Amino acid sequence: MQTLPRGIQLIEWKNKNGDIQKKYRVRIVKKEFKFNSVFEDLNTAIEALNNSKTELGRTSISDFLHTEKKHIFSDLVAENLDAHLLSYYIEHYKKSEDNLIDKKNNSIYLNIVNTLSNTNIQDQTEFENYPPLLRAQMKYPQTKKFGELDPFKIQARDITSYINSRLETVGKSTVIKELSVLSSFFNNYHSYSSEKYFTLKINNPVSKANKNKLKNANIKKDRRLTEGEELDLFNALKECRNSDMMIIFQLAISSGMRRSEILFLEWKQIDFKREFIQLNRTKNGLPIKIQMLPNAWEVLKFVKHKPKTERLFLYTQDGFKSNFSRVLTKAKIEGFTFRDLRSEFISRGLSMGLSKFIVTAMLSIKNQGNFDRSHLKNFEDNERIDKPMIDIQRQVNHSRSNMTNHYNRLNLKEVLKKE
Repeated sequence: MQTLPRGIQLIEWKNKNGDIQKKYRVRIVKKEFKFNSVFEDLNTAIEALNNSKTELGRTSISDFLHTEKKHIFSDLVAENLDAHLLSYYIEHYKKSEDNLIDKKNNSIYLNIVNTLSNTNIQDQTEFENYPPLLRAQMKYPQTKKFGELDPFKIQARDITSYINSRLETVGKSTVIKELSVLSSFFNNYHSYSSEKYFTLKINNPVSKANKNKLKNANIKKDRRLTEGEELDLFNALKECRNSDMMIIFQLAISSGMRRSEILFLEWKQIDFKREFIQLNRTKNGLPIKIQMLPNAWEVLKFVKHKPKTERLFLYTQDGFKSNFSRVLTKAKIEGFTFRDLRSEFISRGLSMGLSKFIVTAMLSIKNQGNFDRSHLKNFEDNERIDKPMIDIQRQVNHSRSNMTNHYNRLNLKEVLKKE
């Protein structure tokens, strides 16, 4: 495979006939000169890159682009959505992959772009002149890939068809994430291409589509570990050959950190003196400082330094996911995932008497309203239902915290004897 010069990026996609199409993007960001353009062939791109290095060359580029851009963008208008989406992913989402989190995010967004491009929707083009009431009752026999549509001709009904198609195989929250990327494309693509695309923002079909089927998608699953399940899970974790499984579990339940945040932790991120963990890249892209419950710091003392790496744990995300799934199967726990440990941490913090403001501060949750509608509502509903039983348990000195004390702290010294 030919190695491209620094500053040139290959854009590659398949058209509706299955033919591979290629263009070459030259992007230069310097204080004295900024340049971002797409070229039909590599030689022209290299020539533009070389010209950008001299003042005379930069002047000639400006004159050349005045006519060349018109030609390029007129071609792009006639292309399908999938080519534009791929270009938007490269410009807007793709990171340099200097770290594992950026690499993971690149994979996530590229998968979303591929899903948007390849999902089959109802082909309604032959019935555009039919009355709306009749169209609503029809079952369209033909389908076409969503990525084959012209972005300027996509309508709200196409988005609705996409929603219906995706809901046959995935959940509401997944579809919402995909539509979020698509809506971002319509709103922002003009800033990476041409002002001609500003009409996409004005006519954003995602904002106009009927999304009633996606309501209540973000209601948090109310799934907590029962006392028996917690004991079974603890026993299953003890039998793991790698004690890091136990430590990762305890960190999650004692800090509320996400799986990727724990798996990619490095020693330099941990401040033992001030007792916080610096997460440089989180789900929303912002750096935060994580505070943890006291027993989490005790857990970190059992983490062994690995040779030739700064990482605390060597699991890949897929490897850990598979192992944790086997642990849950062995413990005979159903309907529970690793991400539910974040909600478990929140519920335990509130049960300890911590205010909702302290809990959200510990997790650096910015949207207090969303927290109240999801996590806090679930917790308060459970407290209201469980309160009569809790009062009875207290009368016989048999509360949840006393009953589970012997395994909730996870005696890591005992677990690590076998190593």
